Amino acid sequence: MTDWTSPIIESGRWPAARRHDPVLETDESLGNARAGMRFFLGEMPELIDRIGAAPVRGRMIAVCNVHMLVSAGRDPALADAMRGAAFSICDGQPFAWLLSLLSGSRVSRITGSDVFETVLSQGRARIALVGGDEATLARLAERLPAERRRDVLMLAPGKVVEGDGPSPEIVRALNDFAPRIVFVGLGCPKQEKWMAKAIAEVPATFLGVGAAFDYGTGEVRRAPKAMQVAGGEWIYRLIQQPRLARRYFGTLLPFLGLLARGLRAAPVWTFRAAVHRHGEDLGV
Repeated sequence: MTDWTSPIIESGRWPAARRHDPVLETDESLGNARAGMRFFLGEMPELIDRIGAAPVRGRMIAVCNVHMLVSAGRDPALADAMRGAAFSICDGQPFAWLLSLLSGSRVSRITGSDVFETVLSQGRARIALVGGDEATLARLAERLPAERRRDVLMLAPGKVVEGDGPSPEIVRALNDFAPRIVFVGLGCPKQEKWMAKAIAEVPATFLGVGAAFDYGTGEVRRAPKAMQVAGGEWIYRLIQQPRLARRYFGTLLPFLGLLARGLRAAPVWTFRAAVHRHGEDLGV
């Protein structure tokens, strides 16, 4: 289980952020359905600063892995939600390799779970957690230092139908609490479609973190570091949760097709890089 009483960022764990980090906006090289999506190419410290900046209005940051990237080609509503995000971060190592190929520079994998743990450990802002059941949220609350609990709102939304936005009760609870950051753990693509509607009603930064709540409680374990770097974390999770077999094997071949397209497009890849100074409120 995660220990949130000590900092997640340790000396040397994350490379120092570059002064200017571009956001890559995709063209049609990965298919028309994925054109116009923006991906963050920076490092963790830069990302945490941008997430922590108070937004003028609601905004969404997508946490994109191979499954989400492939699904966006099949699901127009998911693709629209991703295009509506301020930007997406690269959660999957194979996807980081693909973006590195296309951008011509090394793209770091930044997982939603690592962002979640880092924000919780730093305690800089009020945050809300939406997703999971009451038991999961109770276990998460037990892991928080007592002095941190007053700054964390936990909401179990109950059954959420894919395509639904937040209920009036959830909107009211979020606005009353006024969090700066809202982590949503409903799973892809449900959470992205939910957040795309929530940002119109709540002035906060929303991130969809999938199974991060289960990782935080220890119900699901992260893969060893070497396995993560090698792009095999999905195998480690599949061993623990065999029910995900259809999801993983259903996206493997389509992703290899995207990788082949990327290899063909790489020499002539063009993108619009919106360069933002450190700390600017990107996408707002």
